Amino acid sequence: SDRRGKQLLVFNRNGKLENSIGKDGDGPGEFRHITDIDVNKQKEILLLDERNRKVSKFKLSGKFISSVNVDWAEAIIADSENGFYLYNAHCGIEPDSEENLIKHYNVEGEIDISFCKPFFKFGIVPGDFVNDKDGNLYVTQFFHYGAEKYAPLGKYLFRIGKKAKYYREIELKDDNTLPSIEELNNATVLGGFGVNSKYFLAQFGNTKEPNRFSWIDLYDLKGNLLHSGIKVPDELLLSDVGDDDLFYFIYTPLDDSSSDVPNPKIV
Repeated sequence: SDRRGKQLLVFNRNGKLENSIGKDGDGPGEFRHITDIDVNKQKEILLLDERNRKVSKFKLSGKFISSVNVDWAEAIIADSENGFYLYNAHCGIEPDSEENLIKHYNVEGEIDISFCKPFFKFGIVPGDFVNDKDGNLYVTQFFHYGAEKYAPLGKYLFRIGKKAKYYREIELKDDNTLPSIEELNNATVLGGFGVNSKYFLAQFGNTKEPNRFSWIDLYDLKGNLLHSGIKVPDELLLSDVGDDDLFYFIYTPLDDSSSDVPNPKIV
């Protein structure tokens, strides 16, 4: 997604630009801010537009199909039918809030399921979610170790994660008080996570250097820790899992001596 250019760019596996989808605006097939995208079983692109608060559907050719108005969210996952899930990690700002992080929209564009309570009482920690081939959802927030696993209809299954020795959680003096910059800087942040047919992989780093993530913890899909503290180069950041079942990383050279934005590569 090209947020500045207000378009979606489609590349083939060899890196050749095949198509450009959409344009700036708030009309049919237009968007203001691409927050997240996914592709459903019908090979249609679902595009979450945070600013216009809508999800637009496109064919892979770029032809606009339809759109639906939605609540504010920061991540989208297509379901196994023709609906989708939206994730809003900023729900539950009030300590007694009953809001849930995940909402499911059916084929008619209506909310029919809502689940997953906020992880933190202060409620403004960003997060993300991913799914596996069976449609199970793995959801977390970036200062939460591991993930909570849910079945497609929202039934809670179990937690993945047993706080590895490298992990340093946020230490709050008061649950109802926002963390200070110092508290955030001394905590570990989740840089990215993904699920393939066998493994749950999570990448971590320290918030003092938000662009540097230095180790990986690897679990099976039953929540058993297989390897902890796998060192990876600072320049690699977990990005996605391909349909070839491989984990893909974005490689961004870090050069503090230059003000130029480095060119990222997928590895």
